[in-house]
Amino acid sequence: IISPMDNLLFKEEQYLRQNYVTWIIIPVWLWSAVNFGQAFYQQLYLGRPWGDKPVTDNGLLLTGIGIILLLGFIFALLFSAKLITEIHSDGLYYKFFPFINSFRSIAPSAIASFEVKKYHPLLEYGGWGLRFRWRNTAYTVSGSTGLVLILKSGRKYTFGTKKPGEMRRAVEKMMKPI
Repeated sequence: IISPMDNLLFKEEQYLRQNYVTWIIIPVWLWSAVNFGQAFYQQLYLGRPWGDKPVTDNGLLLTGIGIILLLGFIFALLFSAKLITEIHSDGLYYKFFPFINSFRSIAPSAIASFEVKKYHPLLEYGGWGLRFRWRNTAYTVSGSTGLVLILKSGRKYTFGTKKPGEMRRAVEKMMKPI
């Protein structure tokens, strides 16, 4: 029996760290931190209620700290997201941390057809990341090139890649014995 780590043909790790994510989340987090910092100073230190309909001091603290922590958690979650795609002689293995923490696999015998092609992440899937559509799942991090697998069951999977030529050659090699 060949273990999944034997006969590695291709491996790619991609992080969800595009500039647009940073340029959206960091300013929102900073704006929230500054806004609530001002509110804390005005209401808790100066003793003047903050806003048109001020909340209690405890309510302000809980809301402000909760929102700042939630935005920080979302930023950390997105910043740590990583798609790992491996092609071995016995199948394609993938995980998308932190959403899918252990490798899942697709055996060559389950694949009806494949192609590496350009696609439109926004139009076809609504963006990048882990995307589900009817019998169609996409694992994309950035860019617009990916491996599209159509399984014998009719399900379709798209795996984004920054190395389309290498990925195509590895899948062709994986599929040869079939």
